[in-house]
Amino acid sequence: MATTLTEHESLILSLAAKNGVFTEEMVERAKHDVVFGSLLKCAQNLKTIANNATFKLAEDLYSVDTHFVLECIQNAADNHYKPEVEPFLRICARPDKIQLDCNETGFTPADVEAICRVGGSNKTSKEGFIGAKGIGFKSVFKIAQEAHIYSPPYSFKFDKRRELGMIIPIWVPEEEILVGSTNDCQTSILLLPPADENFTEYLHTFKAISPTLLLFLPKLKRLEILIHDKQAHGGEVITRRNLRSKVNEVDNFITLTVEDSASPHPEIEHRYRKTTARWKAKGGEKHREGVKTSETALAFPVTSNGAPLGSSQPVHAFLPIRDFGFKFVIQADFIVASNRQDIQESEEWNVYQRLCIGHTFLQAILEFLLSPHDPLRYTWMRFLPRGITDPFWKPAVKTIWELIQKSEVLESRAKSLHRPGTLERLEETFLDRGGEPLVGSPSEYLAPCYGEEDFEILKELGVHLITWSSFLTRLCKMSDSELKSKDRHWHEDLAKALRGIKKTPIWRTFSSRVISKAFIPLLNGNNWIPAVGLDLHPVYFQEGVGRIKVPSDISLRFVEESASKNPYRKKFFKLLGVRDYDQIEAASAILRKHRESVVPTVTEDEAVAHALYLYDLDSSITNKMDLTALWLYDEQGRAARGRDLYVRDTSAYGPASLFDGHDTVARFLSSRYLTPRDSQPNKPRFLQWLMRGTGLTDIPRLKRSGTLSPEFQFILRNYSDKVLYILKTFWGQYKKLMAETTILDAIKNHPTACFDGQSRASIPLKDCYVPDSRMKLVSSELCGSLVGPPFLSIEPFNTYEWEFLSTFGVGVAPDLSFYLWIGRQSQFQKSCTVDGAKKLLKYIADLTGFDEPKQTQVRSAFKHDRLLLAPLSGKLTFTFPSLCVWKAPQGFRKMASLESLYGGDPSVTSLIRTTLQVEDASIEVVVHDLASNYPSDSHLKESLQYIALKLHSQQDHGPLHHLRDAFRLSPLITVPLSGSGTTRVCSTSCVWGGPRVTHKWNLQPHYETDIGLRVLLCSHLDIRPPTLDDLLRELILLKTDPENAVGQTEQIYSYISEKFSGPEIRERFERDALVCVQSLDGMRLWKRPSACVWTAPGFLRCKIAIAERHGFTEASAISLLQNTLSIGNASFTDFIADLRILRDREEFDEDGLELLYKSIELSIVGHENEVRKTFDEENLVYGHQLDPPRWVKLGDCVWSGPKCLQTITKLARCYPSLDKLFTKYLGVEDATPETVLDELRFVVADFEQKRTFFCVVPEALARRVTDLLLAFTFKSFTLSPSILEAIGSGKFWPYQPWTSGLCFGRIKDEFIIPDHEYFLDLFHAKFPVLRLTSTEVMALKPLFIKLGVENKFLSSCVMEIVSGNDVSMPAEDLSHDLSQRARALSCCVEHFSKDMQANRGRGLYQLLKDIQVFRASDISTTYTINAHGINQSVTTKGLMRLDEEGGQLRLFVPRDENDQKEAFAICLAKEMISFLGLPEAESWHIITAVLAVEPERLDFFLHRQGISTNHSTASSDAKQTKEIAVCSEEDETIILDQKFQTLSLSSQQNKNKDNEVSAHALSTSTMTIVQSGSANTKADINQDPTSSGTTSQSPLDSTNRFDPARQEPEPELLLAVSELNIENAPRVTASNSSSDAQNDSLAENKVIQKGINSKHESLYWVSSRSRGRGSSDISHTTEISTVSSDDFDAASHSSAITSSSDDAEIWNTPSKKTTKTSNQRQIEKALNGTHQASSFSSTGLMKSVYSTPRATHQGPDQAVGYAGERFIVNILKTEIEDFNEIEHWTSKLRRHANLSPYGKAEDTDLEYQDSTGCFSRLLRTWTDGEVPNWLEEACMPGTTTRPKYWLEVKTTPGNCETVFFVSAHQYELMKEFAIVGSDMPSNVYVILRVFNVKIDGEIGVRAYLDPWWKAQEGRLKFDIQYKVTVRGH
Repeated sequence: MATTLTEHESLILSLAAKNGVFTEEMVERAKHDVVFGSLLKCAQNLKTIANNATFKLAEDLYSVDTHFVLECIQNAADNHYKPEVEPFLRICARPDKIQLDCNETGFTPADVEAICRVGGSNKTSKEGFIGAKGIGFKSVFKIAQEAHIYSPPYSFKFDKRRELGMIIPIWVPEEEILVGSTNDCQTSILLLPPADENFTEYLHTFKAISPTLLLFLPKLKRLEILIHDKQAHGGEVITRRNLRSKVNEVDNFITLTVEDSASPHPEIEHRYRKTTARWKAKGGEKHREGVKTSETALAFPVTSNGAPLGSSQPVHAFLPIRDFGFKFVIQADFIVASNRQDIQESEEWNVYQRLCIGHTFLQAILEFLLSPHDPLRYTWMRFLPRGITDPFWKPAVKTIWELIQKSEVLESRAKSLHRPGTLERLEETFLDRGGEPLVGSPSEYLAPCYGEEDFEILKELGVHLITWSSFLTRLCKMSDSELKSKDRHWHEDLAKALRGIKKTPIWRTFSSRVISKAFIPLLNGNNWIPAVGLDLHPVYFQEGVGRIKVPSDISLRFVEESASKNPYRKKFFKLLGVRDYDQIEAASAILRKHRESVVPTVTEDEAVAHALYLYDLDSSITNKMDLTALWLYDEQGRAARGRDLYVRDTSAYGPASLFDGHDTVARFLSSRYLTPRDSQPNKPRFLQWLMRGTGLTDIPRLKRSGTLSPEFQFILRNYSDKVLYILKTFWGQYKKLMAETTILDAIKNHPTACFDGQSRASIPLKDCYVPDSRMKLVSSELCGSLVGPPFLSIEPFNTYEWEFLSTFGVGVAPDLSFYLWIGRQSQFQKSCTVDGAKKLLKYIADLTGFDEPKQTQVRSAFKHDRLLLAPLSGKLTFTFPSLCVWKAPQGFRKMASLESLYGGDPSVTSLIRTTLQVEDASIEVVVHDLASNYPSDSHLKESLQYIALKLHSQQDHGPLHHLRDAFRLSPLITVPLSGSGTTRVCSTSCVWGGPRVTHKWNLQPHYETDIGLRVLLCSHLDIRPPTLDDLLRELILLKTDPENAVGQTEQIYSYISEKFSGPEIRERFERDALVCVQSLDGMRLWKRPSACVWTAPGFLRCKIAIAERHGFTEASAISLLQNTLSIGNASFTDFIADLRILRDREEFDEDGLELLYKSIELSIVGHENEVRKTFDEENLVYGHQLDPPRWVKLGDCVWSGPKCLQTITKLARCYPSLDKLFTKYLGVEDATPETVLDELRFVVADFEQKRTFFCVVPEALARRVTDLLLAFTFKSFTLSPSILEAIGSGKFWPYQPWTSGLCFGRIKDEFIIPDHEYFLDLFHAKFPVLRLTSTEVMALKPLFIKLGVENKFLSSCVMEIVSGNDVSMPAEDLSHDLSQRARALSCCVEHFSKDMQANRGRGLYQLLKDIQVFRASDISTTYTINAHGINQSVTTKGLMRLDEEGGQLRLFVPRDENDQKEAFAICLAKEMISFLGLPEAESWHIITAVLAVEPERLDFFLHRQGISTNHSTASSDAKQTKEIAVCSEEDETIILDQKFQTLSLSSQQNKNKDNEVSAHALSTSTMTIVQSGSANTKADINQDPTSSGTTSQSPLDSTNRFDPARQEPEPELLLAVSELNIENAPRVTASNSSSDAQNDSLAENKVIQKGINSKHESLYWVSSRSRGRGSSDISHTTEISTVSSDDFDAASHSSAITSSSDDAEIWNTPSKKTTKTSNQRQIEKALNGTHQASSFSSTGLMKSVYSTPRATHQGPDQAVGYAGERFIVNILKTEIEDFNEIEHWTSKLRRHANLSPYGKAEDTDLEYQDSTGCFSRLLRTWTDGEVPNWLEEACMPGTTTRPKYWLEVKTTPGNCETVFFVSAHQYELMKEFAIVGSDMPSNVYVILRVFNVKIDGEIGVRAYLDPWWKAQEGRLKFDIQYKVTVRGH
């Protein structure tokens, strides 16, 4: 290089200066130049920040300490090397140092500058450089203290111990840096450990360096590692590890060699197959700008013979990153995290690199497949990634699998490559004996070279095992010619493969397709046929052909014999339908040939041969066959079926004699069948066999096709005289055919010749009789000589032979038909007598008997013919049985009565009553007879008795409606009249018993004694007591008869209640208004049940309560009203009806309305859905808070919601006590963000419509919109993306442009969000601003963040610059005064910062002690805003500036004295707190006092505040702690300090002219005087001011004042005088003697007197002492005011109930007011002093209304305090179910309620964990201002987490604005529980402000939630003695 050594050293020094080294000249200049000093200080601060950041970066960069090793190896790989050298890196690791040597070309100036930066690497992001972050080298400082770098001509080091030591280089002479560096290495780095430490624990890291590092480091070829490890015995073990990489360019094999001296294997080789692919780089990546291509490399681990290794491999980005589970090494140019241990997954570059991995993997696989002998050709799939769960790498895995599945990467049996999804794997079953596939192409199947262990992976790729479906599909695609061309072995192998196919379900699918293929070779030919149609044209196996020769015309098909000999093929043929041959098959073939068509296809010879062949077969074969299909031939040589032919015979009545010569009628069998044949054993002769099987016959056929045959019809026409003889001859064959009705009827109706005794005639056969002698005799007896029956002309006649004629209806003996025929004859009826009729009936009865068919025959005959002689209308005549009765009452006229004619003969009687079913006169008939004729009374009575007896004798009365109808329609009941005579009435006009009904006859008195008639009337005629209709009709009549209404009505009610039930009762009562009620004036009213309730509140309008107004005494009558008529107590439906009445009348009764809703709540259980539906459909909710008030539906309501919601009804506001009804039962929910958004849109849209009336947005409208926007911040609201989109895009935001009035805009518009009030005042009207207060902005801040507009906050847009001019020399007086307070300020810092280090404390104390105050003429602050199109600046005059420069604390104050005083009063405390880094809230009052109190009183003040004055870091000359003593009148006076305008104790400065103070100072100042006493001291300030003198009640004991053994600290009493009368305040002293006490009383009386005489003055006694958390002590303050005694305040421990104010609400809930209940009376008792446990004192004009320590409550203040607490506790017990006064009332005042002490540390008066929300809702009604969001959420029913409330009660007799006091401990608790953020707080501090606590007052309460923030907001003012002033609400 051209540069000299001096230049190199200068470069190092310039870099050090550039990075922050301050020269001595710079330090010296800073001491005199303020501006330069400030800049130097700023630079020093930045150095400190940078040093910390760099240090933390080195510590936190990598999770593993030893990662620096990899970073150093990476740097070596990125170095530049000479072409002739082999790049290597040597690492020498020792316990005391680590040295790295590299043979690179050396450092350049750019390299030196880069290593001195953070994030400023000189490595470009171009390809080939691994590191490009500039922070990797800093990882060495994870373990090293120093890093020496030697790369001539550069020699420097970094020292982490120095500030910015990791980036500021230090030049080191060359000879000092390294020892033992070799000449072959241009660059060496030496790492040294921290002092007292070594590198021993990191030496193992170098032993574990993986050789895979060298795979992807293209430059680095060798890595030498030398490890010196000390042993326990003092020796040293040296381990050498050499890592080398060697590349075989031919096959891309990389061999990594590891030589390890500590390994049992001195040299180990690792082999990899590496594939590299270059891809076009993805543009737009800032980390890879200018990179055109990127390279991806994969290394596949293999064994020595090239087989895959299954071990998991790491992912590299040139260096190993992590192992993600891949089985190959991945190298890609990933953008890695700073710690190089993770990939930045969100970078698009990395996503692209990940995509390239899949394509590189595919390229590698294709390379493996190039050579058929590549060892990875059939095993590469083992590298496929599986089981990787990392989300980032899953897409890469998916890409690899998808690419492989789409690529041709698998070899088939045809040696070609194919996609995995196109190949199937074959099993041995589907291979032929040569190992080739039976079907399909070899290219369809996976090559057999793949290992079985890889089949699972191949299956995942899509290679599946071949299925039967696939196999059969390919088989069926083969053509018949292909199948025929296959050799015998192929067919045998195929049959073997298919041997079990029939059992698989797939055979059903493919069977038809397989059968259609030509698999069957036939015998005697080269013909192959499919198996289609084998059921009709079968194929047989050759085996089984028998001895009987098959007729020559029958040809059978047989399988080629050699094919069927193979068992597998034979089984396959059987599967296809080939059969075994037998004789049945030949016979079946014959029959099939005869059945082929209706036209014969066989000749006569063939037909005869077929018949003979079948005859020769075994009978077991032919007997099962249907031979009727055989074709036979007749004598003329015509073919016919056997059923159409006859066989000739010689019988007289045979076919030959009847049909010969009539060929058209009958044909005869050919004589060729009649040739004698040898009979077969056990078989009939041939002709008989033929007749039996074919239908041939040798008798005339009677039947054909189910009807009479044409042949027999021919006989009936031509041989009528032979018909009977033909039937008789062949009856044996014909008999079974008579079942056919058509045949039987044809013969029955055939006209046959007969003789009736006088003439011959032809009549149907069925009407004839055989000429039997017995029938001739009976005919003569009954008919005489008249014409007899028609007899057949049969000669000779034999009864037995001709008996078969009865089948045709011919009479063959004197039977029933014969006698019935006689009875029908007119000759017989004309001459018949009673005896003759009896004789005929007797014949019929004897023949009939009990035979059911004969009875039916007789019954049918008598039914159709008049065969019964009976008396009708006074004469005998033949009639039907249906017109007769057997028995009837006297005078019966309707029908003939037979008992008198035929009653003497039992058989005739049985025939008439049983067979002819003639019954006694039925009741219906008798009744009808009575109704048709007007009977006499005796006849009527006899008929009724007959009916009664008839009914009594019948077990089953059957339906009686006819009987009852007759009696209902006809007056058949006789009723005696009251005077004389009778009347006849219908049954409908009668009742039997029951209450009297005037419109019906009561039969009970007249027929009670006649049992039969009573049964008839009551049971059968259903005459019953009065029905419900009767009774209700009677009630209707009674409505017009008020005199008899009461008694009879009650009787009817009772009867209905006891006898009837069902809904119709209520329906009738409802329809006719039958409920009798007594009105208030004694009148009877008739009401509907629906208009009545049993009991109801007095306010119910819609119904009348009848419980006290029915006038009944019987329980059953009352039961009718309550149970039957369902008149119950008023229910929810009644109350809803009342709501409708109020709605329709447009009435509003607030109390009545709430009572109605409450009544619905109490009665809704079980009917929630019904009520909810009603409220949803009707306007039944009255929203009286709406404008105007109106009735709305339930859907238009919410339970609670922001106060800003004005268009929707908030039920919690209207009906707070009805939350259970509306929320639990009716499902009303709280308002949602959607509700608020709807109203917001409505309000803004309404304004837009009225924009013509408003030029700008009115203030009220803006306020309302702001409230709506604030509502979105409620924590209970979840703002969906759509809500946020609507809020962000809507013109909802009121903002103030600088050129016009208020308007609405979108949140994205150009305006500023005013989150800083001071800045807003500075830039007033200089830019558009959102019209919100800072409090509203803070509340809306989460919403602004969600909307993405946080950059619009005013505080983030303003830059503040403070400057000062004309600085004076230090002001010694001011500097000295502040210097005197250094020790006290240091004590405060130590008190508030317990962990402060001692050295920091010493430095701080010295800094404070050396403070210098400078006066400046111009202290100004410039505020600049340059954002959102706004560029404005404002400069303001400043009051004060405090800063530290060069170890000197400096305070700049104005030169003007008044401005200086204002600066001290306003700014000093704040500046000091900020400088000291103290918590402002906790330390403000302490620091203010320390700066105000005189220096000599500081120790006393600190001790009183509990701050230790034993400051460990104070200088030796600091003043010792003075003994605390009371102030004497001579040297202690209450004054104002001139300089600081705050209160302090000073001497002899009463009249100083500089005591004038500003109004601001006065408004924030308080004066104190200290008096100390013992723990048991009671200061009585209740003495009469007019008395001559007062004394202390007990001496002030100061002996144990500072005794550390005291359990309770002693209170110091502080006297505070009104700020407006400071100059006239008297001096008050205290002493330990009695005279001192007397002086105290005199002094205080002067002050009191002064206060009484001044209208605006007041005097305060302040008892102040610290109460720590857990302590039972508390500060107490008492105010003695000039107002009346009833208005005195008491800062005691009590609670109150509610305030009536509602202006503090956001969620609308009404306030409550108290009434003088038992609770109020308890308060009166407390105020009247009834609790005397503590001997209250109230003497003198002024009452001491103050709180003393909780352990010693005394005086009237205790009475007021207890009254408030008692009052609140009672309310909480009433309102909150789980409130327990024993557990939750923690105040000591509880003892006045006779409760045992609390027993635990007392922090507040009450503690309560709200679990249900009840207390939160109650607290919401008491709040003093806007309800915070968390409280709204706590009030909601669904909230699961609510805070614990710490309740401190402040009670006064006066109004709410009266000043009250809190203690120091209470003040600390407020700060501790101050609520930060918008989340639900765990603890909430609440001041319950109870006021107006007096006997005749109306007590109120106001709750100050989170009072600490109330004070910050200015709502409450806390003075230094914790006096609290309420500033308005």
